[in-house]
Amino acid sequence: MSILLIGFMGAGKSTVGRLLAEQLAKPFRDLDQLVEEMTQKTIPQLFEEGEAVFREAETKALMAALGKDQVIACGGGIILKEANQALLQAHPQVVYLKGQPDALFRRIQKDEANVRPLATEKTVAEMQEILSPRLPLYQSAASIEVETTGKAPQEIVQEIVERLEL
Repeated sequence: MSILLIGFMGAGKSTVGRLLAEQLAKPFRDLDQLVEEMTQKTIPQLFEEGEAVFREAETKALMAALGKDQVIACGGGIILKEANQALLQAHPQVVYLKGQPDALFRRIQKDEANVRPLATEKTVAEMQEILSPRLPLYQSAASIEVETTGKAPQEIVQEIVERLEL
């Protein structure tokens, strides 16, 4: 059964997902990469066609990924679409990686491997404005919530393994 990681950008979904997959000997998939493979378009190209086009492709990718035994890092906005919320809520292994806004902001600013132009130009307060309405959506979609602030990725992985009883 797949394990889905959700949370805001900078929460560590990809980093933790890779380590978790390695520990559990499961494949790791980034949902955005799956969207790109399925559509043969990049995420920016899909967003040029409109966010609704991207979200629809994201839903199809999520549905395709759910049936496989893998660890999946979902995009930070996956919970913005009601269909995705329903899919996540129906799945028994959804982990919300929760981070404090200032810590998320610092991680995003430092992440040279995954530059996020929309985020790097924002202040902590502006990031908080984006995050705040998403918090209850992440919480309602998740089967467990794991605080990431001040923890090493391997500590987070261990907590997930213990809490999901894997």
